[in-house]
Amino acid sequence: MAQEGLTNALRHACAGQVQLALRDDDGHLRLEVVDDGDGFDPKGPRGLGLIVMRERAQSVGGTLLIDSAPGAGTRIMLHLPYAMATAPTAIVEH
Repeated sequence: MAQEGLTNALRHACAGQVQLALRDDDGHLRLEVVDDGDGFDPKGPRGLGLIVMRERAQSVGGTLLIDSAPGAGTRIMLHLPYAMATAPTAIVEH
């Protein structure tokens, strides 16, 4: 999803800057891709890349939010739930 977000910014946005952030957000993985490019109307027609990103997020219980407007750049925010892995329990033989 990070790759698709960066690819969209580079191919379509005519952006001067693109920022990517990945962090823990209270039990969710938060990925954010922000560009200062051309922007677009999120309610208008969308490319396949954004559709696939949204479907991937939903398939694992996450959400994809898109904040953009013509001439105002784009912010794509992905929230994915996760659980901390626990250490494997040692097997004790008697």
